[in-house]
Amino acid sequence: MAIKKYSKKKHGSKKLAENFKVSEFGCPGTDKILIDERLPKYLQKLRDYFENKAKNPKTVSITITSGYRSPAYNRKVGGSSNSRHLEGRAVDVNVWMDGKRVASKYIMCAAQDLGFIGIGYISPTAAHLDFKKGAKYRYDETKRKNGYFVQFSDCYAYFGVKKKSSSSTKKGKAMYVSAKAGLNVRSKASIKGKKVGALRNGTKVTVVETKGSWCRIGTDKWVAKKYLSSKK
Repeated sequence: MAIKKYSKKKHGSKKLAENFKVSEFGCPGTDKILIDERLPKYLQKLRDYFENKAKNPKTVSITITSGYRSPAYNRKVGGSSNSRHLEGRAVDVNVWMDGKRVASKYIMCAAQDLGFIGIGYISPTAAHLDFKKGAKYRYDETKRKNGYFVQFSDCYAYFGVKKKSSSSTKKGKAMYVSAKAGLNVRSKASIKGKKVGALRNGTKVTVVETKGSWCRIGTDKWVAKKYLSSKK
């Protein structure tokens, strides 16, 4: 995916996803901001994930503590000379939910499921996420081996977090489309979501998640709940 170049002054308020704008990825001391196009999209997915888990979805927020870094700023904070932050491919984040910071191990497990390429443990409540070129990797910044951060292959196994079985995550409730004119399928739980398809009246679907007045029937596929019925 492309790296987009922005000006903090000119484009700072521009929305790149429902809950993320250009200025959040900025670097202190410079107007220039580089952003991998995937970052806002996948950060939005991460936020949506925790909104679905929260007792009160409105309490969920993601703070980008470090996004793009200029070479000078990267040196100042002790960043690696080949840091993904220099390319606009990385962010360090904190996640808030129900009035508390989410433990980084849960952020990392969720990020792994959502498709982030690089995932790093910074502290108990801070995680590094990136889209570097190449293979997926996970690491722990608090531990070193032979001068390098300790790496591992699976966040769930490393932190001892129990993963839901595929059968439990995919199993859902059978419903039928109840809309004579057909039902639009959107990329997110909002009327503003991109239309990614349509279903005929009477089509059987499997609802795997409900979010307010919307139902998810597949990965990034949402339909309005009011147009579904338990009877054909």
